[in-house]
Amino acid sequence: MLCPACGVQAVADGRQQRLLHDIGVFGVPVLLVWSRRTWRCRQHSCPQVSWGEETQLAPPLPSTSRPEPSPGL
Repeated sequence: MLCPACGVQAVADGRQQRLLHDIGVFGVPVLLVWSRRTWRCRQHSCPQVSWGEETQLAPPLPSTSRPEPSPGL
């Protein structure tokens, strides 16, 4: 696997489990989990530090951000 930003050979950096679908079959709940491989760039100056495998069956999760704390809290 090559880094998508700089093209340097990447290093496997573990796996993350990701829930793809929560579906039922004949009334029995089924849980489908994808063990997604994560990668890390070897180039220290590369802006792409790490990334994970992607598939059309599991589009990237939306980014979330925390609201700024209110003054005085």
